[in-house]
Amino acid sequence: MGADSGEDGIDKVKSQLIVEKIKSIKMNEQVEEDELRRRLLELVDSTSVVLDCGKSLREYHHQVKNKVKLLHTIDINKFSDYPDYLIDICDRKKMNKLRRKYDFISSFSLLEHCYDPISASANLFDSLKPGGVLIGSAPFLFPRHSPDDLSYQDFFRFTRDAYVILFPNASAIELWPLRGRVATSLNVLSTRYRFFFEKRFSSIAKHINKFGSEDRQSLQSSGYGFLIKN
Repeated sequence: MGADSGEDGIDKVKSQLIVEKIKSIKMNEQVEEDELRRRLLELVDSTSVVLDCGKSLREYHHQVKNKVKLLHTIDINKFSDYPDYLIDICDRKKMNKLRRKYDFISSFSLLEHCYDPISASANLFDSLKPGGVLIGSAPFLFPRHSPDDLSYQDFFRFTRDAYVILFPNASAIELWPLRGRVATSLNVLSTRYRFFFEKRFSSIAKHINKFGSEDRQSLQSSGYGFLIKN
């Protein structure tokens, strides 16, 4: 009984530490992903070494590249113009070559496609220099999205609380809901909301996206933008 009680005590301590970490997460107002890409662009300077996972900076990739000292790309698949590192980010041994190499890492809409997101998150975090920053996004209440040929796959979704498990050694975690409850519901009901309505009626969509994005309602978002500090 004594041994069992001791194990229960350890479990309670671990559980309480997780609770405290969740409470320390800074929840910000709802944003669009591109606002976070712009934030990264603002944070980097001519001394920065940056890793763009899956070229997820999109149209901001070249703007960042022109501003920083080095910008590398990484992907599990080979494309005509990238990546610099053809690596599975879930692979600890191969990712060790990037350990403590980057001031900033971008990882937008990537973790849900990783078969082992805990290892992938740990490897990306360990690729940051001390004081480095990881900026990106991942879905929560969001439709399944992967091609029929399964050239990449769709495995996981992440709540607010999941980020303390993905990044247990982070000095700070900030999250931004990507949609409010109304827009999240519309997006789940039909992908036409995302691919048609949001693109064609962006000004209206911005207002809809903010409905239900405050207080506890922010925990029912289509996903979160995140900023993780080493």
